[in-house]
Amino acid sequence: MNCWMCGNIADSKEHKIKKSLLKNIFSEEFENKSMRHIKYGIETKLPGPNSDKIKFKKVICKKCNNEKTQNHDKAFDIFINYLINNHENINKNRIINFEKIYGDEFPKEQLNLYKYFVKIFGCDLRENDFDVPFDLINLLDEDSFLTKLKITFSINEKIINSSAPIKSYYGNGHLITNYKNGLDSKFRFEIDLSYLRVNLFYNSFTDIGLGSEWIADKQYIYLGSSVNMNIKNI
Repeated sequence: MNCWMCGNIADSKEHKIKKSLLKNIFSEEFENKSMRHIKYGIETKLPGPNSDKIKFKKVICKKCNNEKTQNHDKAFDIFINYLINNHENINKNRIINFEKIYGDEFPKEQLNLYKYFVKIFGCDLRENDFDVPFDLINLLDEDSFLTKLKITFSINEKIINSSAPIKSYYGNGHLITNYKNGLDSKFRFEIDLSYLRVNLFYNSFTDIGLGSEWIADKQYIYLGSSVNMNIKNI
């Protein structure tokens, strides 16, 4: 398989959820061997944060994974640390202010964060044998762009109000599509970061209950609610 970003041979396995994040949140669980991995409803042991169970297949190359998208990874690290350390305020206010997260650099850094989510989305598409839309490939090299991908953020009410709002479910899932051999295809995808769900809509209407639309173009993001939300046809 070739790298979906540059076309060279794919020789790298990207983590579905970052290794550093898993080590930070679940170090004790990994040590006492209580970590679990769930896929298609099947629960198995997760031996460590570098397990192939939580990596994509080889769908990108090492250069794109380690060099081209390095700033995207760093922007995500800052974002997830903010989510972890400010979950009470986020739950209360239901707003994310990117300036509070990134300071004066928030216009550039929220763009890097957006591209990180594109990276994960693109890897998931290729792992499932779908072509990554050209606008997503092209925007990784641009500071301004047109795209059919819109993102919203929503809070899982059960997790945020539980005794472990940070140590909960991390993972990707629910890739839904009407795939038509690349012609007017629609996709919907989710990334769960414990209490916060990242909802990705490609060429599809967003759900107003899942928060305000974001294309790396806002200082403030208004958060929706993801608990008991029905997944609609696209």
